[in-house]
Amino acid sequence: MENRIREIEKMRDNLISLVTTGAVDIESSDDKFKALNDEEKYLRDQIEQQKIKAQTKTDLRLMLKTISDELKKYDDSIVKYNETAVRKVVECVKVISKTEVKITFKGGFDMTVEVEK
Repeated sequence: MENRIREIEKMRDNLISLVTTGAVDIESSDDKFKALNDEEKYLRDQIEQQKIKAQTKTDLRLMLKTISDELKKYDDSIVKYNETAVRKVVECVKVISKTEVKITFKGGFDMTVEVEK
């Protein structure tokens, strides 16, 4: 996408040169300018969305690492319930049905799990 934006910038510069030298009529180049500008705006928006997605993934990885590190402090928490560990990493637990529970961890990460009757 970055390469295409550079190509668009070159094409726009060339078009400006053609218009300023009189080789191309300014009215006939308006549609070309608009098309180039629209494509560039679209590509820049796509790049921004990809950056946001990448940041979200990084934030999620960091949050999961923090939760994992916190749980490692409680080696016996797998066998026994530990109130302190749960309060540090779990924000909310919702019962969805008789067999499903939704757990929301601190930071907004959700997990739906099945439970045995």
